[in-house]
Amino acid sequence: MPLSFYLPEYLGFALASAPVQAQIFSTENGISRDALNFGQIGSLLLPVPPLNEQEAIAQSIEAETANMGSLNGKTQETIARLREYRTALISAAVTGKIDVRGEVAAEAPARVANIHFRRAVLPSAPWE
Repeated sequence: MPLSFYLPEYLGFALASAPVQAQIFSTENGISRDALNFGQIGSLLLPVPPLNEQEAIAQSIEAETANMGSLNGKTQETIARLREYRTALISAAVTGKIDVRGEVAAEAPARVANIHFRRAVLPSAPWE
């Protein structure tokens, strides 16, 4: 199919999709491949929606990718702040600025009180 049937953005996403990647990997001969030749690219089966649908698909993927990038950035910022908080908390505990002994002792019975013990019943071994 001529390239005029594809928007470049859509074509990029289509070539990166799992079904097309599976087609590409199915032609490997047991060694890794650095590139595809034009014949192999031409034999790939690609969906060809109308151009307006290709544009909508590409815009949707770009929007979701941007959203994921934003969430990833926020997650990394939160992780960094939590690491700083952890370091500061450990430092304060070690230098005696906060007393954690009472906190640990007060929480321990509550945690143990919620644990129920029972004897495990295991099936007998086939040779017994």
